[in-house]
Amino acid sequence: MVPKEVIQPVLDKLRERLKPDFYEAWCRNLKIERQGEAAFRISVPNPFYRDFLERGLGGTLAEVLAELGIANPTVKFVVDAEATEPAPPHPTQKPVSSAKKPAASPPMVPLGLETPGPVRKFDLEDKPAISSAPPGTSPIGYAEGNFARLPFSLVSDKGIKTAREILIDQTVRSKEGSVQRVWRVTPGASGMPGPFDHSVFRALEKYALDTTIRKGLPLQNPIFFHLKTLIEILKLYYNSKNVGCVSQALKRLQEISIDDLGLYQQKNERRKGVTRKMHLLETVKAAGEVMTGGAVSGTHAVYFSQEYVDSVNARYVRPLDWELWLSLDRPIARRLVEILDTDFYGLKNGPHVAYGYAELCQLIPVKPQKFLSMAMKVLDRAHQELEEKKYLKCRWDLGSKGFPRVLYIPGERWFGFQQALGHAGSPSDEAKNLARELGELDRASFYQQILDRAPEYVNEALKDLRALALGGRTPTNPAAWFIGSLKQILVEKGKDLFPLR
Repeated sequence: MVPKEVIQPVLDKLRERLKPDFYEAWCRNLKIERQGEAAFRISVPNPFYRDFLERGLGGTLAEVLAELGIANPTVKFVVDAEATEPAPPHPTQKPVSSAKKPAASPPMVPLGLETPGPVRKFDLEDKPAISSAPPGTSPIGYAEGNFARLPFSLVSDKGIKTAREILIDQTVRSKEGSVQRVWRVTPGASGMPGPFDHSVFRALEKYALDTTIRKGLPLQNPIFFHLKTLIEILKLYYNSKNVGCVSQALKRLQEISIDDLGLYQQKNERRKGVTRKMHLLETVKAAGEVMTGGAVSGTHAVYFSQEYVDSVNARYVRPLDWELWLSLDRPIARRLVEILDTDFYGLKNGPHVAYGYAELCQLIPVKPQKFLSMAMKVLDRAHQELEEKKYLKCRWDLGSKGFPRVLYIPGERWFGFQQALGHAGSPSDEAKNLARELGELDRASFYQQILDRAPEYVNEALKDLRALALGGRTPTNPAAWFIGSLKQILVEKGKDLFPLR
């Protein structure tokens, strides 16, 4: 075994480099053995832990040993049946008892939602009483990119029983001609999902991603959960009424069918003109039902669609300000946060994000209004709520041809959330110079993040690009070349450019 005076500095340096949850779950009880001057052996309980730690920890551990004066260290992870499996970190807080004072901001409720008016509030005895996050959750959430942007539920309960579809039908014109893109959601026997069903999916997604990829584990079917957990994530009372509403919401979500032509994006995959037919949830098993293989589940279990699982594991996920999202009363405001979060992050063509009114109606989705005054009446209540939360500022623009647009500018709350994620504020001169060299001066803030996360590898990633430029063979897209080269270098080092926090 490595002497204690060697083990502790290693663990201390790992604690400094890694996120606390990851360190507590995977590193605190590492069993390290020294087999030579610079050779180290780490015992793991099974092949899964070996493969995971080799990818996620091998490079970092080798760097730590080198910093401690061990020249050219080699680290080998070996399966040992006697090794103890790491336990996930225990929650530090428990949900507040329902007897305590209700939270100040009541959440959305299962029934009686109206648009464009606010969500109907609970009666006094139904108000939530949970002020702390339940186990497995965090104030920062993550949402899969496609189902954050593309709609799969209504923003009003009025159409749950009557709506036949949610439809996006776009014709995109380019040099190659016109391309049609379609997204169609059709309901099952229980009806189209509504605002409460949407919030149940967000709670389920939050629990699933908090307990898998946030801890460095891949998302794998099935995900086991208690209905009580989802209810607590939504800060509702755990009672028979809410149990029934959540169960019905899961049923509606499972029953919807989705047809896609060109709008669903799969990371690292280019498929033009391919039609997808998929579900959001493939199967939901209640406690006591027989699972695949004949076992009986002691809790609820959900199987996400394979498209969703593949997308999440490819890291096509987006940060979501969960505390803000949950505090919003209006379903339209919640949808705007989901849609705009990514657009604000990639803002590079000006000080605002602009949406044509017709396109925005499809994405939310709401019925387009014939008159501008009615259109403003439907959306401006949600705009006002988001402005009061300091998430955005917005204004209407009729444009030169009279087609109404809505211009959105990120607010203080959004910038504060980016800082909580570790994103930089004002870009440095070095970041501006890097952006200028890559032909993207208006993305200096993005390159500031690159410099903050991987400063020691930037010049290495630029080396080949600069050599090509000297030879007069500059790539068509230098920025994409640089990012691809940098990611490849980091993969070889066992690191991730944008790890989940």
